Amino acid sequence: MNSTFRYVWLCLLLLLVAQGRAATLGARAAASGSYTSYPIVLLDELSGFSMSDEAADDFTRTGMYRYLCVDSTGFYHVEKIGDRWWLIDPDGYAGINMAVTSIENTRVQDDYDLIRKNGYNGIGNFITTESQTKNAYNSQNVFQFSYSRRVPMHAEYIKTREVPASITKKENYVFVLDAEFESYVAQLVQTKISPCVGERDMLGWFTDNEIPFNQDQLQLLTRDLPAGDPSREAALEWAAERGLNESDCMNGATSNADKEAFATYLAQTYYTIVERQIRAVDSVHMILGSRLHGRPRAIAGVVAASHAHTDVTSVNFYDKFCPDDQIADPAWTQDHPCLVGEFYIKDANFHNGTQAGAGWYVNGQEDRGRWYQNTCLQLLQSKCFIGWHYFRFMDDGTSNKGMVNANREEYTEMTKYMRQLNLHVYRLIEYFDHTQYAPQMSVSKGVFAPAADTYTNLGSTQTNNYGAEMVLKVMNNLYQKNRKEAFIRFDLSAIDSLMPYLKHAELQLTCAETDLLAHNLFVSGIENTDWQEHTLCGAIEYESEALKTTFNRLDTYKEPFHEGEVYRFDVSQWLLMGYTPSFKVHATEKTDTPVCFHSREAQTLSPRLCITLWGDHSLPAGIANNSEKDKESKKVEKYLENGTVFIIRGARKYNLLGIRI
Repeated sequence: MNSTFRYVWLCLLLLLVAQGRAATLGARAAASGSYTSYPIVLLDELSGFSMSDEAADDFTRTGMYRYLCVDSTGFYHVEKIGDRWWLIDPDGYAGINMAVTSIENTRVQDDYDLIRKNGYNGIGNFITTESQTKNAYNSQNVFQFSYSRRVPMHAEYIKTREVPASITKKENYVFVLDAEFESYVAQLVQTKISPCVGERDMLGWFTDNEIPFNQDQLQLLTRDLPAGDPSREAALEWAAERGLNESDCMNGATSNADKEAFATYLAQTYYTIVERQIRAVDSVHMILGSRLHGRPRAIAGVVAASHAHTDVTSVNFYDKFCPDDQIADPAWTQDHPCLVGEFYIKDANFHNGTQAGAGWYVNGQEDRGRWYQNTCLQLLQSKCFIGWHYFRFMDDGTSNKGMVNANREEYTEMTKYMRQLNLHVYRLIEYFDHTQYAPQMSVSKGVFAPAADTYTNLGSTQTNNYGAEMVLKVMNNLYQKNRKEAFIRFDLSAIDSLMPYLKHAELQLTCAETDLLAHNLFVSGIENTDWQEHTLCGAIEYESEALKTTFNRLDTYKEPFHEGEVYRFDVSQWLLMGYTPSFKVHATEKTDTPVCFHSREAQTLSPRLCITLWGDHSLPAGIANNSEKDKESKKVEKYLENGTVFIIRGARKYNLLGIRI
């Protein structure tokens, strides 16, 4: 670990100890043996840092930071702002990529919603099909997950390469010195990468997984391959140029420096070829590297080769307890953007004995969450990590790696720590960087009653209208004629000029009647705003794609409903995107009874749209007005130009939503 960085982290720990708030975590690298107690830092122990229930308002629909925006390229890329590396989304918003790997395609909506609920904004590798995020989730929802694709260049090549029968594990050998390797990569690029160059939400390309660029390669290639083999001949040619003889290479009698130099030579060859071939067809998506792990990650030349030829160096992190032990050290990152492609820790109580996989062990699910927080805090402090991908969504057989068990039951004792960290990620960056991007000013709140609401019985033969009903019914059912969907529209024309100051928008519905079952309800945005509450019926909805489809899902509630309770749905993103507040409430789980919400005919129990705006505003008469001052807020440099408030940061101007103007 870099001595300066170690000193800063130690000082923080000593400060926490002095305040009586230091934490420790017992962990062990193997299932057997005793626990070692490690000092850790958690969010609620950071001196001077305050958590907030409003942290979720910081996020854009791609999970980036609403209040930090730069020029857009239309694709994900990285950019250094100040002394920190950021991921930049296709709209130009800066943020951190927090993803989860290994998701099946059987229950995409439910699984992805659970992941998003816990503050994640991306999907990592090893999903059932690499297009499932794009096609099965993003196409249905306003919130968009980033996703990555992996083209295993070397892993696929070695499947085609002949080796002696004595070699039983081709994956232990690196064959990038073969003359055929580059032509094979070029072919893969044409078939696998070229068709995807226009994908907006794709993070980038992982090019392999854990290639063994290690100290064994010089001996393996010279000892185990026959005379005349292209990789063996290339290795011997390299050795001769360094004054090494064949016998020493075959017997492993060369120095460690020579072994590392050869591993570096292999890595340089690989990364150079891969970069050249990918850039021949794809100039817009990031190259995310080969997910360095273990010994290769400890060879400086191998790491430097990745830094030189990738947009982001990806690492899989298991063999150290915490990032500060290696990958968060400035001497390792070398001011290059980095990404953790895999990391996890296991509960030793989950299964007796050794559990499959490389992750460490802790004593309980809560300790898994505490380890997650400490790990991610160190990654954030490094200022070079633009994200991390947790491995994995679901437990793997008898190994406790997942956020959920094999029955998809969430490990809430662990995930509460994940959610806490993830939702506060941008406030943590501001805390560590001693900077402020979000507006720090008073807020104004308004409550709006619906301009129209009704529900439909879906189906071409359903002509009944329910616009005068006291309730809005919502139900999915085996039979289309029994399916009920509610429509609610609000009129915000009186505050159109104030919408650039929008901080939060929440649809509130009061339950009038329920069967106490989970109904899996969604609120979706509806682009059609012409429907009328006293004419809309199932037949009209059936004929209108804009009313019938549910491709704009905003928020969901998947627990049992209770009579008299108020249910809150976040619809901020729909309004931030500039759409009129017209919504549909619909169910995805099939039930025999509906959930009923009070309609606007119920007056005081009517649906409500609660709007929070930045700044002190005089809202029109008849709208509830409640201005609240943040007593601890700091002054922001604000200017007025042509009636528009904007903020100066450096040489750039931004509006209050963080959009550059």
